Amino acid sequence: MSDGQWRTLEEIASAVHGTTQSVSARLRDLRKTRFGEHEVERRRRSPGEAGLFEYRLRVNVNAS
Repeated sequence: MSDGQWRTLEEIASAVHGTTQSVSARLRDLRKTRFGEHEVERRRRSPGEAGLFEYRLRVNVNAS
């Protein structure tokens, strides 16, 4: 995710051999202070695909 590319939960889960539920939870974790307070952006993949979102990580370079 640190490459800044947009991906769906399914695409991320496939890449890491995990589940969409665990990927979603880890993306939420990345926003927390103890995990670096990174920014996780979300957008709809396309107007015709209701409920399909993709995510992009903006790494917090000031995280210690």
